[in-house]
Amino acid sequence: MAAVLYTRLGVVWVKAHRHETPLGCVHDVVVVFDHSDRKCRWWVERVLVPRLTNPSRPLRVHVPAISEGGWGRHSSAHNSASEGAVWLVLVSKAFGAHHHAVASFRQALRETQGRPSGLVLVTWGELTKQTLECGVRELVGTRQHLPVTAPLFWDRLLYLLPIPSALASRRRSLIAAFRFRSLSDVTCDESANTRTSESESQEDDLDRLRL
Repeated sequence: MAAVLYTRLGVVWVKAHRHETPLGCVHDVVVVFDHSDRKCRWWVERVLVPRLTNPSRPLRVHVPAISEGGWGRHSSAHNSASEGAVWLVLVSKAFGAHHHAVASFRQALRETQGRPSGLVLVTWGELTKQTLECGVRELVGTRQHLPVTAPLFWDRLLYLLPIPSALASRRRSLIAAFRFRSLSDVTCDESANTRTSESESQEDDLDRLRL
């Protein structure tokens, strides 16, 4: 229900504060997948990234290019510019046999220790034993795991990912306005109570004078 309220009705305050990307982080989402899987790669490039970067709810998505040296020259850039971003790991059948994909996944596990919401696992089709044993098995069935065939997949995925910066600013403004209004209401109530007390005190004084 919360996912539908957020994605279809724009109710941004249903998401916890942890879903906002930290200030200074230039990416909201870092995508990891098996680049050797052609179908998976096509889905990431033609479906996933366009949906996540839709102008109505644009997320800053980073898909690192995998070189022979793993992250290679992207490693330092990722560590500094994407710290705090959510890792979106797309696991397909032979994911466990792809060295660079597994290395990136393990890096994601290290960087999100103590921050479970920092990693989202999307599973694609039936997984091999090798893929499950590379660390995937422990996440299957958790709140951060989402099969690509799950009902309301896109609503649930967007709900697990950070709030886009534009919506996050709107959310902060709404919360600030609500707090200011609440504070104003309290101040007005206190002022009214003070005036009432002063009026009652003055009436008591008049009563004593009459006596």
